[in-house]
Amino acid sequence: MKNHILYFSILFFALASGGCTPPPKVSNAEQFEQRLQLKNSLQAVMNLSDKWDTNQKANLIQLIQPIAEKHDVNELRNLAAKTIKALQKTNEPTDK
Repeated sequence: MKNHILYFSILFFALASGGCTPPPKVSNAEQFEQRLQLKNSLQAVMNLSDKWDTNQKANLIQLIQPIAEKHDVNELRNLAAKTIKALQKTNEPTDK
């Protein structure tokens, strides 16, 4: 149940923020808060990468991709790219 709550929270945040930099009218404090929320959300998705089902992983990758490509904060772009790799890695079948 907790995974579903986090999943929908991340979907909402990604859709609300457009996955990229907040509009210029946002205050510095609000921008900092949004970036911290994004960082924490990406970290949570990565930590739970083996818990998402295939459809959730595909949706998360689709939402995170623009962040990895376009976000103005290098740290968040890198974390988004690492998160995508973690999601893709857990999709790969293991032959062990």
